Amino acid sequence: MRAILAMAAFLLCFVFGVRQSLLLKRRAAFLEELSRMLSEFEIEIRFAAPTLDILCEKAEGDFADIIRECRRDNDIKSAWEQACGRLKVLSYCHAAESELMLSLGRSLGTSDISGQLSLIELHSEKLGALRKSASEESAKKGKLFRSVGALCGIGAAVLIM
Repeated sequence: MRAILAMAAFLLCFVFGVRQSLLLKRRAAFLEELSRMLSEFEIEIRFAAPTLDILCEKAEGDFADIIRECRRDNDIKSAWEQACGRLKVLSYCHAAESELMLSLGRSLGTSDISGQLSLIELHSEKLGALRKSASEESAKKGKLFRSVGALCGIGAAVLIM
């Protein structure tokens, strides 16, 4: 019976460490996805000057999917704000990303093309800094979380035995 408990404790701790590591990787991938979306917005605005509605319809990724889901019952600005609110509850998303995208959504479509391009460039740079930080954090802390999870699991198993 103790052996089963010890194995369960080890697996629980190890899985927790792996989960934390995967969340770090997921955040880095999500920020990359947002960065690609802003690049696509910039290209579209530069050559076609579409509305925010059209931009969001063409966009790909989790955030765009959330916007489209929120769009069913709201105008695009409200849908964007709701989508940013939903980002806050995602386990791999930090408040910084949510606030950055909220700020962008409030300003997009309120100025001429050059103003929108400048706005996207500014937010892309901020997002780039977040992305770089998340990638470094994933590389450094990901292995740490897995190792600490395994070590805690071994320690728990030894205590149970």
